[in-house]
Amino acid sequence: MSFINALRTDWSNRHLIASLLQRRISARYRGTALGLLWAIIMPLVMLAVYTLVFQTFLSVRWPGAEHGGGLVAALNIYLGLLVLNLVGENLGSAPTLMQEHTPYIKKIVFPLPILGYVAAFATILPLAIGLVFVALFALATPQAQVARLPLILFYWLPLIPLAVGLQWWLSALGVYLRDLTMVVTPVVTLLMFISPVFYSIHNLPKPWNEWLLYNPLTLPIESARMLLFGSTLPPLEPVLGSLAATIVFALLGRWVFNKLQKGFADVL
Repeated sequence: MSFINALRTDWSNRHLIASLLQRRISARYRGTALGLLWAIIMPLVMLAVYTLVFQTFLSVRWPGAEHGGGLVAALNIYLGLLVLNLVGENLGSAPTLMQEHTPYIKKIVFPLPILGYVAAFATILPLAIGLVFVALFALATPQAQVARLPLILFYWLPLIPLAVGLQWWLSALGVYLRDLTMVVTPVVTLLMFISPVFYSIHNLPKPWNEWLLYNPLTLPIESARMLLFGSTLPPLEPVLGSLAATIVFALLGRWVFNKLQKGFADVL
């Protein structure tokens, strides 16, 4: 099946994707006292804890935050956390995605690749809620360019094929390599420190700040910060290049998924 035919098939299943996405989001918070509020509370708790540790205990100072108080630093860290959480959730859910849907593999004829869309799109909800909070808190910060905030949606476009690609790659490999689930936690922890979440790449000396640009999380994090607090808009060329790279990554993941899914039923 060519990529074009595969994408056409996915588009024809868009209503099924939307239905499964709604079910997945509902199931995640079903039975909890606060429900969807957890999608708001947890990022805010993480923001408070990390800001306290890095700003107060470790005395990390953010460039340009001298006149904006701790709120400017907190928002910069929060933007980094939103991107990290999106990638971390996809890394965490992808290796066991097929195992969670074993009946779809063994008992019925089902378009398995759409599960990658469902799992990836479900992780975008906390990101969207987080952006709303960024906008609200930015209104209290004179340094923030709140009117630019909607442009983040464009600069974060590469995150969508990256998330879907991670689901296709890791869900297919996770059927055969169960050890992937053991690797996820250390990888996410490593990403937290080698991504500019709690610091800016402008604080790093050469060549480390240059090497960090190869991290796919660096561009969306730094672009969002530049949009909100920078004097100029981030350049478009890196975003377009990143978008092209993540689309290729996703398409290769789809190809690998299509090749490996033939053996899913035998392994599971």
